[in-house]
Amino acid sequence: IHFDGSFTFHGSGVGVVLITPSGDPIPQAFRLAFPCTNNIAEYEALIVGMKLVIKWNIQHVKAVGDSQVIIKQ
Repeated sequence: IHFDGSFTFHGSGVGVVLITPSGDPIPQAFRLAFPCTNNIAEYEALIVGMKLVIKWNIQHVKAVGDSQVIIKQ
């Protein structure tokens, strides 16, 4: 899972890219329906990614993101 969240005054969103075992990317993007900080957007991006992992019954996961706050938890 590669994840990223984004916050602006006009709205927030998350992006998630799942990489298949053969290396094919499966990109997903979602808009958040509530105001939030950039850290919350990053956290929500990881949550969305993990929900997709569960939904698609993916067995092996490596999470990659640019937020040290989220990665180090």
